[in-house]
Amino acid sequence: MLPRIIFSRHAIYQIKERGIDETEIFEAISNPNQVARYSDKKLRAVKKVKRDDKSFLLVVVYKSENSSAKIITAFLTSK
Repeated sequence: MLPRIIFSRHAIYQIKERGIDETEIFEAISNPNQVARYSDKKLRAVKKVKRDDKSFLLVVVYKSENSSAKIITAFLTSK
């Protein structure tokens, strides 16, 4: 079961600015290649994505609370 996804204002601004689609965020949260825990509730999901035949990592930082995930920020990196 997928968690309920909530976007912070900062995350909404950042994903629009960075050209990241919300479906990519859902995919990174629900089917990540890697997850790292920052604290009890804060996590970082990493998902490999392709853009214009180039591979990138989509990094989504979120806070897990009950059955929801509050997206804090998201970005693409080539590393």
